[in-house]
Amino acid sequence: MSIRLQVSLPLGRGKEVVACTPNMTLGDVLAEVCKRRQLDPSAHALAQQQRGRSNKLDASLTLRPAGQLSHVKLVAASTPPTAAPAA
Repeated sequence: MSIRLQVSLPLGRGKEVVACTPNMTLGDVLAEVCKRRQLDPSAHALAQQQRGRSNKLDASLTLRPAGQLSHVKLVAASTPPTAAPAA
């Protein structure tokens, strides 16, 4: 069984539709979208709009436990603070 997941890109850059299997992870979907658009997957995440807020999705989830997703957004990943270089 194939699932078509629609991913909206930031800044009005359009959409990507990814054909997925229920056992694919959201990280696999993110990697495919970033590959197609020549983006860095580590700088992006997938999010779902709920009650007016974007909630980032766990990239390790497969589409089956992630629920009935049909449309998600590609958003900038929050970057963890980095340590200052040693002097």
